[in-house]
Amino acid sequence: MKKRMIGLLFIVLILVFIYAPIVILAFYSFTNASQIGAFQSFSLQNYVTLFSTEELREMIFGTIALAVGVAAVSTLLGTLGAIGSFYSGNRVNGLYDTCHQCGRRDRFLGMHPSGCRAGDQQGDVYSPCTW
Repeated sequence: MKKRMIGLLFIVLILVFIYAPIVILAFYSFTNASQIGAFQSFSLQNYVTLFSTEELREMIFGTIALAVGVAAVSTLLGTLGAIGSFYSGNRVNGLYDTCHQCGRRDRFLGMHPSGCRAGDQQGDVYSPCTW
């Protein structure tokens, strides 16, 4: 129980350190303050400036175009890799053996973390995985 609470506390701290700056910046983006910490009043002036300046608009559209392009290429490569892996059958077992000590694809993918087969393909030798 104590290990579980420590683990939960660790995860909460990590999430706070990751998301607190994003929340603070989002809050201060709706103010007219020039620095974080000096809250004056609610304002949309930062967003008016963001979308009315030509250079900033070009940067925003370039960033969006880059994100869409990367997402499309990643989706294509991931789909081709999944299709290739599915249809390759036992021809790529050596690659899985090289990448992971367990030697079996289902164990390599994390479906059976309690133990795995090592040694020959018939599974005569058993050894625990070190995840």
